Amino acid sequence: MEGRRKAIESLLDRLKQHGAKLMGLELGAPMAAGLPDLLVTLGGAKAPPELVDLYIEIDGAAVMWNLQRPDGVLAGGFNLQSIGVAMARNGADDDSAPLEGILWTGDEAPETLAILKALVAFDSVPGRNDFICVGIDDPCIIYLVEDGVPRRIHATLDETLDAIIAYGGADSLRAHLVHDDWASRIDRDPALRQIAAL
Repeated sequence: MEGRRKAIESLLDRLKQHGAKLMGLELGAPMAAGLPDLLVTLGGAKAPPELVDLYIEIDGAAVMWNLQRPDGVLAGGFNLQSIGVAMARNGADDDSAPLEGILWTGDEAPETLAILKALVAFDSVPGRNDFICVGIDDPCIIYLVEDGVPRRIHATLDETLDAIIAYGGADSLRAHLVHDDWASRIDRDPALRQIAAL
């Protein structure tokens, strides 16, 4: 999808028009042109082209929202990390490895730990310990990591980004993406249908 910054701005406009409460709203400036190469030089991961395209338009975007409706509450949020945060490969402190204590603790089964250590997180779910991640060596592999449990996403990275933005990171969205029939599951989800109709 072209114009992801415009798509995010359009989403926010629609939510505001319908009286949604917006919290934690941040829209980043376009990324500096040489930043992806600089991050790799400094030991960071190489961002996949789909994320570079996003960062060229908007280097990070975050929002939490909820909308009271007569039939219930619609809610969601996303935190599309800036390239400097998403692709950095240093630990939180001198004694930790990248994403230790965030994606993994070291107590996981060896095969799970190997998966988690080979990921970078580019989206997090506000208020939950859930992340969408890509592989460092194979960015075609995308995972939803919920409380340290990785599940493979069947949508492409472009499709994943488009869905996050189109549905405002709605609460039920990401769980659909781990299924082969994710698109039809999204189409059948009553809350997501309401959001699409806003």
